[in-house]
Amino acid sequence: MRPTTLPSCAVALGVVVAAALVGHGEARGGPRPAQLHAGAPPVGHTGGFGEPTCVICHLGDAENAYGGSVAILGLPEAYEPGVAYALTVVLQADETGVAGFQLSARFSEGAAEGSSAGGLAPVSPRVEVNAGDNGVTYAHQNLAGSPVQTPDGSSWLVEWTAPESDDPVVFHVAANSGNGDNSPLSDLVYRAEVQVRAGG
Repeated sequence: MRPTTLPSCAVALGVVVAAALVGHGEARGGPRPAQLHAGAPPVGHTGGFGEPTCVICHLGDAENAYGGSVAILGLPEAYEPGVAYALTVVLQADETGVAGFQLSARFSEGAAEGSSAGGLAPVSPRVEVNAGDNGVTYAHQNLAGSPVQTPDGSSWLVEWTAPESDDPVVFHVAANSGNGDNSPLSDLVYRAEVQVRAGG
C-alpha cells in the first residue's frame, strides 16, 4: 500500500499545497488541477552532479523506498564511439497511477566532466529530449508518456549515441511513481546511476 505518512516539513508544505489545490479546484466548482509536470519535468532533475530529483516537487517518502526501482536497460559494459544504443528506462513501483522520468548522459571525468556525452534521442512519441541552461541534454516523458503501462510501473524508449571519446560516461535517471490524485502528496521517487567505460 502506498505510504501516507510524511516528514513533518513535507506535511507542512503538503497542507499548504493541498489547500491551494482545493481553493483552485473542485471546492470552487472548477476543473481539477493538472497533474504536476505530467507534460514534462523541469530539466536538471536527475540527481546527478548536484542536481535535485523529482522529490523537490513530489512529496512522499525517501528516494528508492518501498521496494520500487528505476533501471536503464540496454547499456553496454563498454561503449564504442559513435554507436547508437537502444535504451529502456524501466520504473517499477506498486500502485503507480501516473509516471515520469528524466535521464542524462554525461562525462564522469576528464576535461569535459559534467557535460553531455553523446546524444539522446526519443524512440517513441512518449519521450522528448530538451537541453537545459547548463547545456546538458535531458530525455524525459511528455504528456503522452505519463499514463502508466501497467499498475506496477511504466517504461520509456530512448536512443543514446555514444560520443567520439575514450572518457567514461555516467548516466543519471530519476523517475516518479505518482498516485494520480493530481497533488504532489504521497508520490514516490526513484533514482539510479550507471557508469559505462569506453571500449577499444
